[in-house]
Amino acid sequence: MLLLLSTSVIVLSVTSTEYVIQANHPVAVNDTFVAGQVLAFLVGLIGLFNTLIPVVIKGRLWAPRCWLLFGRHHT
Repeated sequence: MLLLLSTSVIVLSVTSTEYVIQANHPVAVNDTFVAGQVLAFLVGLIGLFNTLIPVVIKGRLWAPRCWLLFGRHHT
């Protein structure tokens, strides 16, 4: 569940950033290799890998976790 939550937050961040860029109609954003596009893509990709690598590769997918919500532990 935490993997799904983390991944969805990253996807939401990248999608909303790209929407704001598109809504403001800046010049030359359709070019993939403009510095602003490449940097945003790399930051999103690195964030995705930082979420997936510890969970999938290191085998922490089924490790017990504690949910903390409003200062209370929900396990």
